Amino acid sequence: MKKIWEAPRTVVQGFEPNEYVAACVTGTIQCAIPGRSEYICDGSSPIRNFNYDMSWGGKIVHGEGLNHGICGDAAPITFNGSTGSGYEVNHGVVDRNRPIYNIEGYQLQEGTYDVIWNSNSGGPEYTHYGKLTITNIDNDRPNHS
Repeated sequence: MKKIWEAPRTVVQGFEPNEYVAACVTGTIQCAIPGRSEYICDGSSPIRNFNYDMSWGGKIVHGEGLNHGICGDAAPITFNGSTGSGYEVNHGVVDRNRPIYNIEGYQLQEGTYDVIWNSNSGGPEYTHYGKLTITNIDNDRPNHS
């Protein structure tokens, strides 16, 4: 049986915005683990080992036994409102090698929330708890973060 040759062709599918795509959320996030008190976001101690379990924002947070340090500084954050993911900021620069993800405990509106989240700097996964302050929600640039 002979096959009929067809000229190669390209099919392009246009992008269509979807109303269910998340907003770009900006604000600050600060880990409460470094500091003098495990319950206060103060960042006053350079390093503390998170080796205990505690309740934060109505959830039990399990310590992973890792040292926390720079995460005690309040850092600007931009993240995707539906996935709760973004990047850490080190010395004022977004560090795409240090993703933040699984942010839980906030509502998609401006305000300050007790949240928990995870991060990774190319090694073990860190668990954090602290404060998230949402200062802006941009629905016009949903895929920005």
